[in-house]
Amino acid sequence: MGDEYWATPRVDYEQRRRLFLDFSAAQVMGGHTGFFSQISRLALGRDEVDEGSVREAVAHVESRKDCSDFTIAGLLRILYLLRRDPSLGRSIAPALVADIERTVLGFKYWWDEPGEDPMCYWTENHQALFHSDELLAGALFPDHTFTNTGTDGRARVAHALPRLRRWLELRGRLGYSEWLSNCYFDEDLLALLNLHDFAAEPDIRRMAGAAVHLLLFEMALHSYRGVLGCTHGRTYADMILGGRGEPTASTAKLALGMGIFNDPSSLSAVAMTTGSFRPPEILAAIAADPREMVCRERHGIELADADRFGLRLDELEDGVVFWGMGVFIDPRLLPLSMRMVQEYRIHQYGEFQQLVAGRPELAEPGRLRPERLVDRWAMTEVHVETFRSAGVLLSCAQDFRAGRPGYQQHV
Repeated sequence: MGDEYWATPRVDYEQRRRLFLDFSAAQVMGGHTGFFSQISRLALGRDEVDEGSVREAVAHVESRKDCSDFTIAGLLRILYLLRRDPSLGRSIAPALVADIERTVLGFKYWWDEPGEDPMCYWTENHQALFHSDELLAGALFPDHTFTNTGTDGRARVAHALPRLRRWLELRGRLGYSEWLSNCYFDEDLLALLNLHDFAAEPDIRRMAGAAVHLLLFEMALHSYRGVLGCTHGRTYADMILGGRGEPTASTAKLALGMGIFNDPSSLSAVAMTTGSFRPPEILAAIAADPREMVCRERHGIELADADRFGLRLDELEDGVVFWGMGVFIDPRLLPLSMRMVQEYRIHQYGEFQQLVAGRPELAEPGRLRPERLVDRWAMTEVHVETFRSAGVLLSCAQDFRAGRPGYQQHV
C-alpha cells in the first residue's frame, strides 16, 4: 500500500471508508470468512457477488466446522443488507440467497441444542458471536421453523437475549478476559457491530454501540501508529511478528486513521464500512497524540472473588463465564466443568480430557492443588500497564501468573 498508509491521518473517516470498500470489493477470497469481501461488493451494488466464495462459506457452516459462528455472522449481514435495500438483490443470485436462508435456519446456535460437533462455543468472542447470531437470525425469521430445534424465531430470540445481555453487562463490569487481543477484538467487533446495526431491541443496540466505542478507545490508547503492539490476552505467533499481520490492522486504519488495509475480508472492517456505525474522529486524535502517556487497566477476576461478582461455582450458566476466562480445571471448578462436558457433549481441549475424562477423582475437593494442574489457558485478573510516546510503545501484563504455564497470552 505504500508508506502513506503508516502516516498521521490525512483523510476523514468517510474517505477511509470508501478506500477500504474499494480495496475489499476488488478481491475474491476463499475460506470460511473470505466471502466478507463479497459483502463489501454487495454493499457497493456495483458488481455481481462471487457465488463460489459465498458457497464455500455456506458449506463450512453446514459441516458445522469450528468458527462457523464467524461465518454465520457474515451471512446474516448479507440477508439484513438485502432486507434494508432490496435493490442490492441485483448483485446476488436469488438461488444463493435462498441457500443462505436455509443455512441460517438449520444452524446450531448453542451447545444445549441437539447434535455433536467440534465447534468451540465457550471462549469470550465465540459467546458473543453465537448469541448475537441467534438473536439476529430469530428476529429475521420470527415465524419460520429452525430445523435443528424445531422451534420458531421468537423462541430463538427468547433464548439468546438473556445470555447476550449478560455478556454485554459483564464486559462493562469486568472488561475482557481476552484483553487487548489483536485477533479476537476483530471477532468481538463483528458481533457488536451486527447488533448495533440490526438488533430490534433498543437496549441491545445501545450497549453494543457503547462496547464498540470502548473497544476502539482501547485500541487508540494501546496502539502505536496503527499497530496494536501491546500485551494481549490471546494472540498467535504470526500476529506479533509484525503489525502488518494483525487482524485488527484494517479496522485500526479505519477508526484511527493510521496503519494499513491488510485484509480485504477483515471481519470488523467489513462490518463497520457496510453498516451505520461511525467512529468519532477524536479516536484518531488520541491514537496520534505524540505526548507521553501511561495507561493502567484491570481486566477479569480471580476465581476466589467469584462471590463478589454474583457468580457461583455450581451453576451451569456461570460455568460459561468461567470457561470464557479459560478457567476449566481449577479444583474448585472441576465438578462444574465435568457436569458441563457431560451435559453439552463438549469436545474440550485434549489436555482437559486427559486430566478429567478418565480420572473422576480429580473432581474430589482437596485431591490436587491448583499449582499441580496444567491450567495454562487461564486468563484471570490482569493488570495492564502501557507507556507510549512519540517514538516508542512499551506494554506489559504486570506479574501475570508468574511461573505458571501459558497458552496464547502475550504478557
